[in-house]
Amino acid sequence: MAKLKINFSDIKNFEKKLRKEVVESQNNLKVGLLKATTLVQKEAINNTKAGIKYVDGIYQTGNLRRSISFDVPTPRYGEVFISKGLKYPLFVEKGTRRMRAKPFLSLALTDNINKIKEILNIALARTITNLKK
Repeated sequence: MAKLKINFSDIKNFEKKLRKEVVESQNNLKVGLLKATTLVQKEAINNTKAGIKYVDGIYQTGNLRRSISFDVPTPRYGEVFISKGLKYPLFVEKGTRRMRAKPFLSLALTDNINKIKEILNIALARTITNLKK
């Protein structure tokens, strides 16, 4: 009867390398999402300044402008959001029956969609290149 000898150190080394590559890939994607969400946040803030997109502007007290923030909680998604303390940003963005819409966040996204795609494509390409090594 033949005996089979298995060397598990090779498997463990491969597992360590694979885990390292996964972490690096997640970091590349997270950096791309961070750049994209920062871009949208800055553009949304600029859109709230008086006279940028509208004759009457949105900017009055600066509360809306200061409340725009972003987060990249996981390597899978990023988000730009308005702080929970304000109740009126949705009314500014979407409008009401008595006030026309003054979109600042959705406009920031649509105006920069090509830049966002480019940023994420670069991050994805970097990830794929690292995985091919």
